[in-house]
Amino acid sequence: MSDTDDREHGRRQPDWVERLATAVSALVVLAVIAVLVWDAVHPDRPPALDASSGAPRAVGRQWHVPITVRNTGDLAVQEVNVRVALERPDTSATEVDIRIDWLPGRSEREIDAVFGSDPSRGRLTTQVQSFDAP
Repeated sequence: MSDTDDREHGRRQPDWVERLATAVSALVVLAVIAVLVWDAVHPDRPPALDASSGAPRAVGRQWHVPITVRNTGDLAVQEVNVRVALERPDTSATEVDIRIDWLPGRSEREIDAVFGSDPSRGRLTTQVQSFDAP
């Protein structure tokens, strides 16, 4: 058959744009399959939680302390309970309990602990108390 016969019967050869689009589509499909296979054979790391505090800032008559809670594991957790304790030089203490409903794997959440007095005049500690793995 010749090119004339192909044109008469409605058949034509794909041009370079169609070939490029087909090649790119095939690469995307292969990449998705590779990611799915890697995820299926890769073991998930268990939840690993850590809490840290930032610099306090005055907001009106209260003091807000940013608390960052990180989950460096692959699995999500729920009902994360964080305790922020402020021990002052006069041995008085204030505790703030904070709950985070959901924390995905490999993520972090920033929340504020609120105190009635300047927390920089004491020792601030943060600790993850408990969590539930769904």
